[in-house]
Amino acid sequence: MGSTPSIKRYFGRVKLDRINPESKFHDVVTELISLLSMRVDVDIHIRVKIEASAKNDKALDSSLIRAVREDATALGFEDNDFYEE
Repeated sequence: MGSTPSIKRYFGRVKLDRINPESKFHDVVTELISLLSMRVDVDIHIRVKIEASAKNDKALDSSLIRAVREDATALGFEDNDFYEE
């Protein structure tokens, strides 16, 4: 009989609804993160990635840019920037 592979890592990625991301994010926390967190021998790294682009070749206005930068900084985002395309 062959040996079973030694599985040591998990990776998952999911898209959240832009209108109501809280519901699915809550499910991810309660169904997956809490399950993995119950094990003291498991290290968990959770990252949130946000990508936003202006529609119809419109530029993002300066007040939105300022507010997003300030909020992301206050929330401890490691990477937080805007780009021209």
